[in-house]
Amino acid sequence: MSDTFEKTQMGTQQESFEHRFKTVLTHLSQAMREMRKDTFLEYKKRLNMSHPMSGDFDYTFTDELTTRARYWTNPDGSKGGIVSVNALIEPSAVIEKNAAVFPDAIIEEEALIGEKTQIQKNVFIAPNTRIGNNARVGEGSLIFENVRIKEAVSIGTLVSIHHNVRIGHRAEIGMKVRICHSSIIGERVCISKEAHIGRRVTIGETSIISNGAFIGDHVSIGNAVNIGQHVRINEGVCIDDGMTIKDEIARQAT
Repeated sequence: MSDTFEKTQMGTQQESFEHRFKTVLTHLSQAMREMRKDTFLEYKKRLNMSHPMSGDFDYTFTDELTTRARYWTNPDGSKGGIVSVNALIEPSAVIEKNAAVFPDAIIEEEALIGEKTQIQKNVFIAPNTRIGNNARVGEGSLIFENVRIKEAVSIGTLVSIHHNVRIGHRAEIGMKVRICHSSIIGERVCISKEAHIGRRVTIGETSIISNGAFIGDHVSIGNAVNIGQHVRINEGVCIDDGMTIKDEIARQAT
């Protein structure tokens, strides 16, 4: 009876800690976005004067959003994609042709946005991040430095992708997913909404991480694995190819 009570109490405390941690992270992300935006606003006028772009024109980003935009000029002088006049973009960034950068997006130095890729409203992209062709980054998402995102990746709204993450071709990342630093997401992986991917996690090709799943640090997940809704995989677990996981797996399980 005592052991059961203690485990229940520990579980409740852990859930409470995770909730507080996520709340703090959300506030920090919002504060960082505002700080970055304030910093950019200080030199926005200088940026517009010093970086050559073609004249403004009306552009329809979506059925609900038509606003003033320009063609970006890349550092090598080539004609780039279409960027909102209200987007904040470092001159060293590369915006490939037919890409679209929505209003209030922030793209920092040495970032690269591939052809036909959409960067939606209020997205933040940190320095030296690369996003491939035909990708989509949803509204309000944060992508930190040195991230590599391959072609045709779909990233939902309010996603947080930390530094040095790698995401393979045609992966799908749902809304409010968090991927911690140095994790590797394989090709055609699907991570559903509000899932948490810890640090230095590896997820093999075509695996599915369902809604609200929690993947701890240093977890290795094979190809074609299916992790159920709200399942918790604790730190250091290795999961073989093709497995379906419906219940929590403790540390050192195989």
